[in-house]
Amino acid sequence: MHELFDYKIKRRGKSVAYLRDLQFLCNRCHGIVHNGHVTAELIQDTEQLLLRGSRFKAELAAALVSFEETVTHFCKINRCRRDDFFRRAEQAVAKKRRRDSVRVWRIDWTVFDPKNVEEFVTKHARGGERDAYGFH
Repeated sequence: MHELFDYKIKRRGKSVAYLRDLQFLCNRCHGIVHNGHVTAELIQDTEQLLLRGSRFKAELAAALVSFEETVTHFCKINRCRRDDFFRRAEQAVAKKRRRDSVRVWRIDWTVFDPKNVEEFVTKHARGGERDAYGFH
């Protein structure tokens, strides 16, 4: 389960995170949502280490296969290209840095108020919503 928030960042006082929705995701996709930028960096770093040569070549190659499987999964689910994954990861980093610069957050739970919880769960379990970039 992934929480989707709308953010109102203030210069002074508490910034507010409004819970907008919940999203059902598999573990791999949930990891990408939170750590897509990490996966992208690990792929690039691992590729560089393999090029330089290392006594851990087999371990690095196995890690690279695992990372690439994650990217392939993301691309399959979202019907997109590998470049789209990396672009999405860069966008996630920029957003995260901006939010991390805020010291004090208040979470407002009142925006999220599904009238029919059963209908909400059924709707989201069948594919859910896409984010602003069209990705799950």
